[in-house]
Amino acid sequence: MSSSMSSQSSPRGDSGSPSPFPLPQDQSQFQWELIDLQDCLHDSPQFRRLLQAKEKEMNDLEMKLRKVVQCCSKMVETGQIYMSNLRLFGMSLKELSCHFTDQQPVVSDALVKFCDIMNEVQTFYSVREFVVI
Repeated sequence: MSSSMSSQSSPRGDSGSPSPFPLPQDQSQFQWELIDLQDCLHDSPQFRRLLQAKEKEMNDLEMKLRKVVQCCSKMVETGQIYMSNLRLFGMSLKELSCHFTDQQPVVSDALVKFCDIMNEVQTFYSVREFVVI
């Protein structure tokens, strides 16, 4: 090292790493500040550990809530698809029953009854959409 670098004053200790709290060269200028006991307790290592634990709990809760909301959205979407498919199924059965009207009225009557039941199920689910559980 050059002598000019060693004569410079720097806030380094003996280890060569920067000090987090550089002290003034003239110790007579240094003023000690009293720290209130409550401030010490609020910023104690135990308080920081507790704070970190609570932050972790909050992050875990947030992740779980996001998962619940995501699953709920998928359930609603799946329910809407189900209702649409149920409606299409009922219409296709009604069309099929028209085919058997002349030749086999028993089959046609059974299909019509089944369509009526499917419509009741669809109406039941439609009404339940507006009921808050």
